Parts: sequence; C-alpha cells; structure tokens
Amino acid sequence: MAHKDLFKKIATRITQKHTALQNSRMMHPVRDWAIGLIIAVVLFFMSAAWSANEYVTYRDVTVVAQNIDEEVVVYRASMVSAALQEFEQRAILHQSLLTQSAPVVVEAPVESVATSSAVTEDEDYTDAAEAIVEENDGEEVLPILEFE
Repeated sequence: MAHKDLFKKIATRITQKHTALQNSRMMHPVRDWAIGLIIAVVLFFMSAAWSANEYVTYRDVTVVAQNIDEEVVVYRASMVSAALQEFEQRAILHQSLLTQSAPVVVEAPVESVATSSAVTEDEDYTDAAEAIVEENDGEEVLPILEFE
C-alpha cells in the first residue's frame, strides 16, 4: 500500500494553505529593481544618442524656394453665365418634378465632335448658354446640356 501513502501526501499538500513561497531565494526585489533601472537608463541613453545623431544629420538642411509658374486663371463671363443658366434649368426641372404640374420631355443630347483639344473661342459656351426652356407644341422641353 505504498500508493496509499503517496496519495495521502499529495492530498495534504493540496489542501494545506501556504502563506509564503517555498523557496525564498526566488524573489529578489533589490536585484529586480536594479535590473529594471539599468535597462531603463540604457534605453534612455540609446534614444538620446539616436536623437542627437538625427539632429546632427539634418541641422544644416535648408528650404529652398523654387520658382513655380502659376497658371493664370482667366475669368470667362460666358462660362459663368452658362453655368448659372444650367443650374437655373435644373432648379426649374427639379421644382416641376416635385410638383408634378406638367410632364417634362427631355431632348436627346446633341453630340459634337471636337476638332481640337484647345478651345480658342467662347462659341461652345455661348451655344450652351442659349439653350433655355423652350415651348414646343404646348409641352415644356428642357434640353440636356453637356459640358466637357
């Protein structure tokens, strides 16, 4: 019955309350604090050395202003008036859709082929500005304007 004695020993160890550690040499508060402080001081001096190195590397850097050619913005009154008319037409269309007072017929957009990528005159914008609400056989027609 050697097993019975072994089980009793294990049971008494489990049920006993231990108020202290078995091995008192495991805990050394002075040594642990000293190691923690040494690690903290080493990290502090390493970060200070890195910071000083970065400062020395970049302290002579100067900002040089470059001449940047700014694009001159040209105010085109025809473009502004065309945009204002477009928004007025959208507001009228929106209001008519909200009130459902009259059916709205929308024309198909007229496609134009550009011959050049540069716009030399304001004709494209004046054509769009001339597109207003028209009366066609008693029905309101709101053309769709496309701006490039």
